[in-house]
Amino acid sequence: MSKKVLIIDDDETNCFVFGKILEKMGYDPTLTYSGISALRKIGSNAYDLILIDIRMPIMNGYECSKQITEKLKEKTPAIIAITASSPKDCRYINTFINKPCSRSDIQNAINDSS
Repeated sequence: MSKKVLIIDDDETNCFVFGKILEKMGYDPTLTYSGISALRKIGSNAYDLILIDIRMPIMNGYECSKQITEKLKEKTPAIIAITASSPKDCRYINTFINKPCSRSDIQNAINDSS
């Protein structure tokens, strides 16, 4: 059975690309384009991993990660942030990936957050 991953990015192209990369790595990706939509999805689905963009309108990746962690508590999966800017430390995020990134960058981040 494939591990479920939630990909959160306001850029649909990025979501699609990350989804395809993770599919080839054996994951079952779910794509969503906002933090608000992501919070709805985690309320009705269990995920093994979350890949989240930091810079999104309305609710950024930091705030979304915080709310996910507060909602799921000890059941929170690893959260990997993807960003084109310099990341700031955040206790709700396990690790960061800088954009643009490769499949090996994603794999390394998954390995580091396990």
